[in-house]
Amino acid sequence: MPDCTVQRELFVGVGRRRIEVGFDGGDVTSDAGLLLICKADEHMGLLARVAAVLPDPRDPQRVEHSLVELLANGSMVSCKGMRIFIENYLTT
Repeated sequence: MPDCTVQRELFVGVGRRRIEVGFDGGDVTSDAGLLLICKADEHMGLLARVAAVLPDPRDPQRVEHSLVELLANGSMVSCKGMRIFIENYLTT
């Protein structure tokens, strides 16, 4: 971890209260929730069941990623808050 200047008083206090922030929480990730979602799907098999009933119009000779892989990727990206469109996956 790089050496950073510690600056705790970034905000103006509110009344008698002082607002302090600290960025010394160690290594963190914004993807931790996705690990839980992946494990839950692994346990329940929801995406596999959805993929089993969805039609897949792609040419099987040219398929690199299964429909369940595409659904997993798309749903995880969506859960993370990124905008995606499933049509992009099914037409490529």
